[in-house]
Amino acid sequence: SSSSTTTRTRTTAKAKADAKEKAGKRAVRFVTNRMCPFAQKTWIALEMGDVPYDLVEISLYGAGGKPDWFWKLNPKGEVPVIESPSGEVVADSEATLDYIAEKLAPAIAPADARERKAAEAWRAVVNGRLRPVGKRVVCGGERAEGLHAVLDEMEGVLVGPFAVGERFTIADACAIPFVQVGLPPCRRVRVLCACAAEPLARAVVFVCVCVCVVCVCDVVSVCVCAICVRLPASVSSVSVGTPPKRLEKEFAVLKEHEKLRKWYDAVQELDGVRETLRSSWWWWW
Repeated sequence: SSSSTTTRTRTTAKAKADAKEKAGKRAVRFVTNRMCPFAQKTWIALEMGDVPYDLVEISLYGAGGKPDWFWKLNPKGEVPVIESPSGEVVADSEATLDYIAEKLAPAIAPADARERKAAEAWRAVVNGRLRPVGKRVVCGGERAEGLHAVLDEMEGVLVGPFAVGERFTIADACAIPFVQVGLPPCRRVRVLCACAAEPLARAVVFVCVCVCVVCVCDVVSVCVCAICVRLPASVSSVSVGTPPKRLEKEFAVLKEHEKLRKWYDAVQELDGVRETLRSSWWWWW
C-alpha cells in the first residue's frame, strides 16, 4: 500500500541520515587494557551507546611499562581514559560512564528521576559493597558465602530486567565486569574430568591450562595437548555455549539469586557486551 511504502521510505531515509550523522562524528580516543575490568565498564558503555571510538591499548606492566604520553594524559597512570575530539580528557571508570551518558550517548543515561535514583542505589552497592567484598573473597580474606549478602543487596535495588528498568543504562555497565567476564562461545574450552584417571594426562593438561591463560589460541593449545598424550575423544573436548560467568564460575553463587541471574542473562546477550568479553582477565584489584 501507499502508506507502507511511505513508511519504508521514511525508515530508509532515517537510517541513511543516522549513518551519515554517525560517520560525521569524530571518534573518541579510548585508552585501555582489554584485561582490566574497570576499563571494560567504559568499553561496554561506548559499545552500547554506539559511540565511534578508536581503541588504544597499552601495556600496564612488564618491559617498558606505560608510555610517556599516557602519563601526560593521566598522571595517575590508570585506565580507562577517554579523550574527546575537542581534547577533553576523562579518567576513572565511573567518571567516564557519567561523561558518556551525558555528552556522548544520552540513550544509555537514566531517563528520569526514578531511574536516576535507582541507578545511584545500584552503583553504590556495586562500588561500595561488591568490589571490596569480592576482593577479600578472591584474596582469601573472606569466605565465598560473604558474597551472598552483597548479592541480596544487589537484588534489593535491581529493578529488572535491567538495572533500572526495561532498557540498558550505564548502571548495567557499572556492574557487568564484576559479575561476569568470559570468552566468546566459539573459543570456550572444557577438559573433561575423565583425564584425571591418567597422571601423565593430568600433568600435561595442567600445563596446557596454564599456557591457555596467556595463549591467544587456547583451543589449539588444548587440542595439541590431547594429541600429545593420546587422550581418547571422550576425555578432551571443545564445548560451545554461553560465556562463563565470573562469580558463578569462581564461586557458584548466582544459582541462589534468581533475580540477579535473570539480569545477567539479559545483559550477556547484548552484542555490545559480548564484544568486550575476553578469554582471560584480571580480578578487580
